[in-house]
Amino acid sequence: MRQEVEKELIKLVDKVANESLEPESFAGICESIGVVRLYYDIEFDKDGFRGVGDESDISKYRYIELFNSGEESDIKKVYTYYYDGNEYVHACIEFKKGMTEEDIDKDTCSFIANVIYLIVSRHNMRNMLDYAENFDTATGLPNLKYMGEKYNRSMAHNPNAEYVVLYANVKNFKYINDRGGVYLGDSAMAKLAQIIAGFVREDEGVCRIGGDNFAFFVRRDNLDVVLEKLKSVQVSGLMGLRNGSHKFSFRVGVSDTEAKEFGTRLEEASTACIVGKTVLKKDVVVFNLELSDEISHNNLVVAAFPDALSAGEFVPFFQPKVNMQTGELLGMEALCRWIHNDSIISPADFIPLLDRKGMIHELDMAILI
Repeated sequence: MRQEVEKELIKLVDKVANESLEPESFAGICESIGVVRLYYDIEFDKDGFRGVGDESDISKYRYIELFNSGEESDIKKVYTYYYDGNEYVHACIEFKKGMTEEDIDKDTCSFIANVIYLIVSRHNMRNMLDYAENFDTATGLPNLKYMGEKYNRSMAHNPNAEYVVLYANVKNFKYINDRGGVYLGDSAMAKLAQIIAGFVREDEGVCRIGGDNFAFFVRRDNLDVVLEKLKSVQVSGLMGLRNGSHKFSFRVGVSDTEAKEFGTRLEEASTACIVGKTVLKKDVVVFNLELSDEISHNNLVVAAFPDALSAGEFVPFFQPKVNMQTGELLGMEALCRWIHNDSIISPADFIPLLDRKGMIHELDMAILI
């Protein structure tokens, strides 16, 4: 029997090394020792298993059946494996009806359980790596790579369809992290992601870009529906918050241009979202070339500011404050002008921007001194 077991183990290991692992991969080794059923039972906490989804999804991961001949069994052996000192995986082997304890080679069965545990662990790790290449492991949503590929497929399969690309940022998500820490933040992000995943149709897409940012592509006739839903997304089951729920909203940049390449359109949508947040103070902004010029201008101002400050290009002009009834001089108001290359730059072009960037205090000190 041991020679047959050894032969089947060699075949199994060779198959794992060179091919994908299938349920029938374990048939030979199981049949060689009278096993009718082989499965793994994994222990984990639902709240601690992120990005999987609902209870039915979790059951799929909790129980992994490797072989089942359909025959009845009288004897079951359980082999326990530990992770970080905690009982984590049970390898369960059931033997065909009629077999006795004396018929079972305990050392051989224990060895097989260990080998198969290592094989399955390696296989699962490979699956996890494949998954991580295309999906965000914290939320279960596709990542940007997969999203771009799906966009291209949808465009190819629906050449006459008109798609719009969105860049969506969760407003004030920092509040959640401040209230409940990283764990609450991760839990809220995963639950929020599962909800917004339901906003898109089969040929549309949503992905997590990173942090509290998401990207969508939707058909134009679905745009208003999605934007309306993003105004208010109720997430429940959040331990640590009053009533256990929170209402999220998004600021959204929209690319509705004729550009075909997904990366270009996402950059346009991102630009619109940034301008909406920092300049226009609007939750939904549609990209146009003027917005791109605005971003470029702002970047130039911010980049030039330190050198201009050192060079003394910011000049104070003092405007008297006078009592209009008595003519008495009450004081002076300092007004700032930026003189650059013999031209005067309007305060409206730099003061609000420096204020938003948290740099205005540097200008205040320079003018006061």
